[in-house]
Amino acid sequence: MGLLRSLPAVLAFGIIAVVLSPARADVAADTCIGMAAPSYPNASNFTPIGSILHVLVTLGAGQTRNTTHIIINRWRFNLDCTAYFPCVDDGPVVSFQGNIATNCGVAFTASLSPGDLLPNEVVFTADPPLVIPSETPSFCTVEFDVRVETRGNEATPGIVYESAFFDAPSFDGVCDMIPPISTGVFLAAFFRLCPDCVDDGDPCNGTEACDPNADSSANPCVPGIPPTCDDEDVCTLDSCDSSVPSPGDPCVHTPSHEGDCDLAACLACAAGPDGKATICHRLAEGEHAGLTLKVPLAALPSHCHDHGDSCGACDAEQ
Repeated sequence: MGLLRSLPAVLAFGIIAVVLSPARADVAADTCIGMAAPSYPNASNFTPIGSILHVLVTLGAGQTRNTTHIIINRWRFNLDCTAYFPCVDDGPVVSFQGNIATNCGVAFTASLSPGDLLPNEVVFTADPPLVIPSETPSFCTVEFDVRVETRGNEATPGIVYESAFFDAPSFDGVCDMIPPISTGVFLAAFFRLCPDCVDDGDPCNGTEACDPNADSSANPCVPGIPPTCDDEDVCTLDSCDSSVPSPGDPCVHTPSHEGDCDLAACLACAAGPDGKATICHRLAEGEHAGLTLKVPLAALPSHCHDHGDSCGACDAEQ
């Protein structure tokens, strides 16, 4: 397939380049390197299973010698690999989703249809062939979508490797020297998947879930959304009991007029609908201070009675 000439590493989400060129005696004199660099411009630090991931591939011409242009007939993309290089299919991990867009001035068609998982290699064919001037590493871009279907099957199931490349024997990219030679460059990238978060068993902090925006060096599993225990009854104190096992209801509603009586809560809900059998109280403390209420005497604990006054015009009836 070609001669392994260099192995530089470039960090993005994790990108590695392998340059493969046809074995020729005069390879030092004639150099043809096409570029197809994958990246994920909108990706989070962790990608949930089932997510649509936007892929951007930058096409260009790298180091060339004795040529003025590289002609791109097609380029290829591996949906998932067990490692950077060589790419071995990791199984039905990622599917192609289409939505191809480009600013290259030519059209690209894909060998797979949206939803396809196999074959692992997607061939993007240019119509007409794309001509890129030498020494232009970022000439134009091609964008498309993929979907993460499941976790990987290799030694690092939380990482998905993908790659874009030119196949030299197939003359995917050709430099216009005489005689012409083809390019063979393999550029790989990776993205991290959300782990399977294990619930800590505490119903009061919600079900643990993955935070896609968590620091890439940290554990992305965080507490979920706590249950809403507010029953909208001002006469109860609402709390969550973390000892209640699932699927039980951990919310506890305790009457608030039993205990310390500041009258702010226990009186707010006790106004008699017809004003009968009520005693008038003026609240002195709390958020309802100054409010005058008619409160059924039977609704008040005995130790609350001393906190009221006659209220004058309230016309309390006992």
